[in-house]
Amino acid sequence: MESNLYKKIQSKVKRWSKGFADKERPYMYEESYTIIEKFLKSPKEKNDFISLGIACNTLSTWYCADFLERYFNNKGEYSYSLKQSMLWGTIDHLLYASEKMGDIKPIWFVDVCLSACNLLILQEVDEAHKLLQYTSPEKINFNVESPESVCQFVNKMFSIFYKDKEIPHEFPKPLNDIYSNLLNDLTDETKKDINASVNQACEFHLSRTKMYQEFDREDKMLLPSEILAPLLLRKGMGLDVENIEHPLIKDLFPVIEGLIEVDTDPVFLKVIKYT
Repeated sequence: MESNLYKKIQSKVKRWSKGFADKERPYMYEESYTIIEKFLKSPKEKNDFISLGIACNTLSTWYCADFLERYFNNKGEYSYSLKQSMLWGTIDHLLYASEKMGDIKPIWFVDVCLSACNLLILQEVDEAHKLLQYTSPEKINFNVESPESVCQFVNKMFSIFYKDKEIPHEFPKPLNDIYSNLLNDLTDETKKDINASVNQACEFHLSRTKMYQEFDREDKMLLPSEILAPLLLRKGMGLDVENIEHPLIKDLFPVIEGLIEVDTDPVFLKVIKYT
């Protein structure tokens, strides 16, 4: 199965496999660490947390670029950055969710929900719960941001897999058929082949790139965490996940658990304490 959309996206992200991370390292990596280390040594005012969040997002983009370059080019040795790239990109949302950044709240709930999926991939369930509580429908001003189907899917998916941590997920519109089918298959203990619904979800992911907000950056395009997270949760239940065939995830899904390593970056570990 080879989607034309997938081919187009591959052509748009060639920069990720042609030294983007290396070219941007001084600004995105080194400068971000300078800002973060300054935060760790300074008094913690609201503006300091805002600067921290921005720096962590920038650093996350660099880590994703580095990961994707190594992944695309089959360089190997790309496991060290996977957990960092996922969690660095989540720190900004965790700071908002823990009210460390004042009363101003972001309206990009899609990004927050995808960050929660990244945390689920890393088995950080409590932190994912914190984010999804923050993005419950009663906290979303639908006059400002229209409800996106992926937000509803992630909230409902979390509630199904973690019934003791259920998140209210009543959105103005019903969940679309693509995500409904995927949810049904994910939790069906009698069904071994769920490729049809996974393929649909992958095609939907691709159809919502660039043109819409959900997956409008290259890292979100090519790391479909909203699909990877529930697949790993299903696998964790002892249910078969076999023969994943869609090009968006067929190479990444079988190996992603082996890419996750314990973080050893002391700066990162210090930042986590503040979230």
